[in-house]
Amino acid sequence: QNAAAQVSEPAPAKETLRSKAWNKVSGNWKRMKGAVKERWGKLTHNEIQEARGRREALNGFIQSRYGIDRESADRQIDEWLKTLK
Repeated sequence: QNAAAQVSEPAPAKETLRSKAWNKVSGNWKRMKGAVKERWGKLTHNEIQEARGRREALNGFIQSRYGIDRESADRQIDEWLKTLK
């Protein structure tokens, strides 16, 4: 419901860094699938395949498999991105 409000605000610097890091992951999804499976072992091969490098999709699968909320899943993804070089 407040999506319109979010669009009009400039993205914080953290958001930009996060996007750049995620773009590397999504651009190399075929190679990254193993790392995703290593980090979130409860995800099925099909879920990882279906996410196709889309952060929102991966977030949703993590939420449902691990029974956590969106913010927690986002934090896990952010922490994981920091470990990638």
